[in-house]
Amino acid sequence: MNNLLPGTFRPYKPEPFFAGDQILYIQGYGERHIPIDHRYNPKALFHLREVTYMPNFITNVVSHKRLKAASYRLDDERNIITQDNGDIFRIHEMYG
Repeated sequence: MNNLLPGTFRPYKPEPFFAGDQILYIQGYGERHIPIDHRYNPKALFHLREVTYMPNFITNVVSHKRLKAASYRLDDERNIITQDNGDIFRIHEMYG
């Protein structure tokens, strides 16, 4: 929970999540700021809501469906998140 914003954790009944050949359990939800690669502001942060808390699962997973609902688009050719036809920030694929 130490990667969630203080005071945002909401416990949830354990919900199974399949990660490869193992089953992990979502224990709750919260909010988080993640640093982004923004060309004009090197200290820019992106505010994620409904971030799952799963012990032993170290990654940030973003729902493409929720990004679209919030009017963000993924340009997967350039690995850039856009909004209103403007580039917002670049994403980086790491570790396969």
